[in-house]
Amino acid sequence: MSKKLTIGLICGGTSGEHEVSLISAYNIQAALDRVKYDVLLIGIDKSGAWFLGKTPEFLDNVDDVRQVKFRKNLPILLPQTGNSAGENLASTEQSGNELANVDVFFPITHGKLGEDGALQGFLELLGKPYVGADVYGSAICMDKDVSKRLLLQRGIPVARYKLIRNPDELSFADAVEELGEPLFVKP
Repeated sequence: MSKKLTIGLICGGTSGEHEVSLISAYNIQAALDRVKYDVLLIGIDKSGAWFLGKTPEFLDNVDDVRQVKFRKNLPILLPQTGNSAGENLASTEQSGNELANVDVFFPITHGKLGEDGALQGFLELLGKPYVGADVYGSAICMDKDVSKRLLLQRGIPVARYKLIRNPDELSFADAVEELGEPLFVKP
C-alpha cells in the first residue's frame, strides 16, 4: 500500500469572504477519502494569524455562514501581523514540522492575499506544490479589468463592462444607458 498523501487545506483569510472559505474548507475536508489522504487544516483568521487543525472539529457553528469561526486554542503557526516576536509562539516549532510534511496545499481562500497571487507566491517560496492557478494567473484573474482586456486581445468574447475607478463616477442611470439591464457589479 502506498503512503497517504498529506493535503494542507488553507482556509479563512482577511477578506470579506472569510466565512464562505471556512464553510468550503469544512465541506472539502468532509469529502476527502481519509483512506487515501491525511488532511492538515491551515486556518487564517481575520487578523492574519495562521492556525492548525487536524479534525473536522476545527470550526464552531458550521451550520451558519454568518457565525462560523475557528475553535479557540488551535495550535498557532504564525501570529497575527503586529504581534511581538515571541508572543503566542509556543507551538510554532511543532506546527512548522507538520507544515513541512504537507505534500500538496489546497488554498480555499478568497479575495486579497488569498487568490491574488500572494498566497501562491508564498507557497512557491516554500517549494511546495499547490492546487489552482500560479502567481501570475492568480494576479491577472484578480484584476477583472486586466483579465477582460487580455481575453479580448485573444479574441475571446467577454460580457460588456464599464470600469469605474472613482466612486464619484457611480451612476446607475448611466450604467443602464450604456450597458442595459440586468447589471452585475463586481468590486
